[in-house]
Amino acid sequence: MNPRLRASLTLVVISAVCGGLFGLTVDSPETFWLNGATGAGVGVMVSSQLMLFEYYLEPTYLERPFSTWPFAAVLGTRTGFYTAASLLALWLIPSIAAGQPIRILHDDLWRQLSFSIGFAFAVNLVIEFARLIGPRTLLNVITGRYYRPLTEERAVLFLDMVGSTRLAEAVGPARFHAVLNAVFVRLGAVISAHHGEIYRYVGDEIIATWPVRDATTVAQALSAATGCLAALEAEGPRFEREHGVRPRVRAGLHLGPLLTGEVGGFKKEIAFLGDVMNTAARLQEACRDLGKDLLVSRVVVDQAPVPPGWRIELLGKRRLRGRAEPVDLAALTRL
Repeated sequence: MNPRLRASLTLVVISAVCGGLFGLTVDSPETFWLNGATGAGVGVMVSSQLMLFEYYLEPTYLERPFSTWPFAAVLGTRTGFYTAASLLALWLIPSIAAGQPIRILHDDLWRQLSFSIGFAFAVNLVIEFARLIGPRTLLNVITGRYYRPLTEERAVLFLDMVGSTRLAEAVGPARFHAVLNAVFVRLGAVISAHHGEIYRYVGDEIIATWPVRDATTVAQALSAATGCLAALEAEGPRFEREHGVRPRVRAGLHLGPLLTGEVGGFKKEIAFLGDVMNTAARLQEACRDLGKDLLVSRVVVDQAPVPPGWRIELLGKRRLRGRAEPVDLAALTRL
């Protein structure tokens, strides 16, 4: 089953259970089971609408506008939709369960409205903060997973925009920022779709990571790397039409052990320390010297199948800048 669909169904089930349990707490013994069923119905309807928004409406119609709106505008829009979804369920499901006409104006209206707005605002505030620093980073900081540093296996992907310095000089800072933001939004969607985590933006670079649990994770990282190159190529006409340029990126992918831990005081973040970061960065740099768009270490291709539509070229051991020992490399190119 598709991971996103599985996550959606899980949320619907959890919402149904929570709604049902809440309904059973209503002090009305003669309608005990009806209250539970009504609460479950409200949970299913609310969660289904939210999944429709998160996985269809926003990615299809709102992703690009949201990327250019201020934080407050995005938070307000999302809060408004969540509030409407909650109110619709609270008005519709109980009326159907009781066999009564739908009544919007009733004595409980202000309580329902206050609950819906508070629920919607709180949930979306967490979502927007998660997007600012990354959902996994937020969760890890809250749970204290890396309060004491841990060594873990990770795949690291470096993506660098080709010719960005010349482009910035040619079009100016404001225009260049619009192009860079559009590229980051598009590549971020590809990385997210392959269950990656954007670690950091550094100038015109994106650094993404995957905690490696099995070979499937390595395959996701490799597919994300090829997917980013393919996405920019496919959307070249749109970029040229809107920005007057067809952006390209070079990419380097490596995996291995990293020390992961919290750093900072007033501003905290999760830091990744180790040779894997340096090697992935050097692979991306070596793309220019070797005339390739995507270089990966041999350890990656040994654990992951080549994505459809791509071919692998083994390059043997090469010396990379800043490394004493040569690295066994491979290049991936489109068929």
